[in-house]
Amino acid sequence: MAMRSQGTPGRKPRRAQARSALGLGRGLPKAAGARAASAAKPGPRRPDPARERRREQQALRTARIERRALFETAPVGIAILRRGVVLKCNARLEEMAGYGQGELLGKPIWIGYADKREWRRVAPEVDAKIRSGGIVHFEVEARKKNGRRFWAMVDGRSLDPKRPGDTAIFVITDITEHRRALERLRESEERFRSLTALSSDWYWEQDEQFRFTAESKSAEATVGIPFSERRGHTPWGLPSVGVSDEAWAAHRALLEAHKPFRDFELGRPRPDGRIAWVSVSGEPIVDERGNFRGYRGATRDITARKEAEADVQSLNAELERRVAELELANREMESFTYSVSHDLRAPLRALDGFAKLLVTEYDRALDEDARGYLGRISANAARMGQLIDDLLNLSRTMRTRMDRRDVDLSRIVGELAAELRESDRGRQVELVIAPQARAEGDPRLLRIVLQNLLDNAWKFTQKHARARIEFGVQREAKGRRVFFVRDDGAGFDMAYSDKLFGPFQRLHRVDEFPGTGIGLATVQRIVHRHGGTVWAEGEVGKGATFYFTLENGPTKGNAPSMRRIEPPSCS
Repeated sequence: MAMRSQGTPGRKPRRAQARSALGLGRGLPKAAGARAASAAKPGPRRPDPARERRREQQALRTARIERRALFETAPVGIAILRRGVVLKCNARLEEMAGYGQGELLGKPIWIGYADKREWRRVAPEVDAKIRSGGIVHFEVEARKKNGRRFWAMVDGRSLDPKRPGDTAIFVITDITEHRRALERLRESEERFRSLTALSSDWYWEQDEQFRFTAESKSAEATVGIPFSERRGHTPWGLPSVGVSDEAWAAHRALLEAHKPFRDFELGRPRPDGRIAWVSVSGEPIVDERGNFRGYRGATRDITARKEAEADVQSLNAELERRVAELELANREMESFTYSVSHDLRAPLRALDGFAKLLVTEYDRALDEDARGYLGRISANAARMGQLIDDLLNLSRTMRTRMDRRDVDLSRIVGELAAELRESDRGRQVELVIAPQARAEGDPRLLRIVLQNLLDNAWKFTQKHARARIEFGVQREAKGRRVFFVRDDGAGFDMAYSDKLFGPFQRLHRVDEFPGTGIGLATVQRIVHRHGGTVWAEGEVGKGATFYFTLENGPTKGNAPSMRRIEPPSCS
């Protein structure tokens, strides 16, 4: 950049030289100089039209640039239409509709509609509103260039108030995600309504004063009262049963502390006189600022459970009454047992004693028939004594307290077998005993079971020169252990197996196989006390097998029920 000349040193500037040549500023009084300076000042400037026009044009250019920038960078789609044809649009609208730059220009507006019929339906209304100078607002399902659909919200108005039907501007917002969120919310609410309608539980809400404000429709079916009659009431302001004043006070204190609660149970009287029992759970409602707004929760109908509990309590009371009666019956049975063991034995001993005395003292005076009669008296007295002993044993097995423990059944069978061999050394009997057969039960009672079963096997094989008796254990498919005693003796007819376990029920005559008919009845009662079952299989002349379990399980085969005790015949 060229520098201005500063002149030659020692010389005055040209303006100063000119002023000096004209004699200005020299030799004049100060006052005159002041007047001259005042007269030389310029007055107010006149408006310059050209300058104003330039300023206005610059402002218009700036405004156009700003509008263009706003049009192009707006986050929503903008389109200017003339008579339904796109005259101008921004990049956001092209991006939203999936078109390239300039591809939408000259296109009719209905090209963006997913359904042309929808455009034909709304077009007259939109056009009429634009022509009247109004603002339109609607939502429409639109279509991209590739055919994919999206939801758009459209706002529009006329650009030229003088010719409102000619040119219009529209703002288009993609609301697809918003519509999807609304649809998810609608589906969620619909699921909630369906669940609350189908469930026996129901939903409820309360305000800050714990007054009911909303409730599911399913509540009315349980309590029998429409919600309109309960709206605005607090839980303790409605009729209830089963909750004490102290319990209500504690519940109110919990609510006033704005704490959640679970399973608060109470009864609501129904109009039909029944009680609807419910269990209530709830939690406080807190807004985004942490302010308490009430409670919401769920109520469950527990009427069936409460009625079942009442039935159980009634059954327990009945059971306690029957236990008391049973204890009384046991005491009476003990008295009866004492009477049997003392009072009945004395006459039997007298009968047997006098019969033997007659045989001893008057033997010569008695003929064979008399001796036979006296022998039968003695035999029946002995049999009656044995019967009394068996009945006493049966009674004791039902009254004795059980002492459950691990029992080695194989060891007990071995001891009983040795006793049988010792009592009848002349017999040839093969005894097979399964090793390590163990069970849980009362050792004394289980010994009585095995003794009766082995005695029977020994008795009913006595007519065989060589006999076989086996004790074993086997497992069923379900894992249940089954113990058995098997023999190859007289057997029995399965048609009469239902009589085996009844007291005094016999399938053989006394003169064939002696006995009282109490042994198997005793076995059955002991097995039942252990929670098991007993049954038998047999064939005449081929032996019998008696099975028993000591665990709970279904009855198998022939396990007869208890029978009324019949007095034995003394023949």
